[in-house]
Amino acid sequence: EIFELYKQDRYDLSTSDLTKTDLNEIKKLSKEKRSNYANAPIGREIFRLISEQEPNISFKLAHYDNKEIDALLYIPFVESRRAHIILNASQPLVSQIFAAAHEYYHYLKDYEELRNNPQVCSLEALKTVSEQKASRFAAELLLPAEALRDEVDRFLGFSNVKKAVDLKVGQWAVVCILLVKKYEIPLKAVIFRLHEEG
Repeated sequence: EIFELYKQDRYDLSTSDLTKTDLNEIKKLSKEKRSNYANAPIGREIFRLISEQEPNISFKLAHYDNKEIDALLYIPFVESRRAHIILNASQPLVSQIFAAAHEYYHYLKDYEELRNNPQVCSLEALKTVSEQKASRFAAELLLPAEALRDEVDRFLGFSNVKKAVDLKVGQWAVVCILLVKKYEIPLKAVIFRLHEEG
């Protein structure tokens, strides 16, 4: 039951259209935005982090029957920087956390485009470079590379295994579940981050 709550297997975390420069810029931005947290988990604190860094953003919950809708960035007045991140309350909390971080990227980088052309985000299909960047930012913001390495190294110490490549599938499953619970992000995002960081 817990596994089902966290898995979010429908998420598309593809970064196939992103360049090395794109990825470096995303890593830099995420490090800057999570500076007060260093490598500590953000999880549900994402709402406070965003509100403190961007007082013009507020959060709203809406119940959408369509389970493929995750969130949207709503800009009520084109002449102001005010925005609402509207999250699908029908999604699990980890999905709302990830979607909030995803929409935060859109606010930071795509504001001008989205205030004239709002769009609903479904993290099931990242069809544009902008959507890929937003999801990559969310994954990095919520589970940065340094924290990921520290957590894997800590697990290696507990399990008396010398190298990550020597971990068995069952041990990797334990690592994934621990990361999902501690960092409050979807399982697919954890697996993606492990793969991406090698």
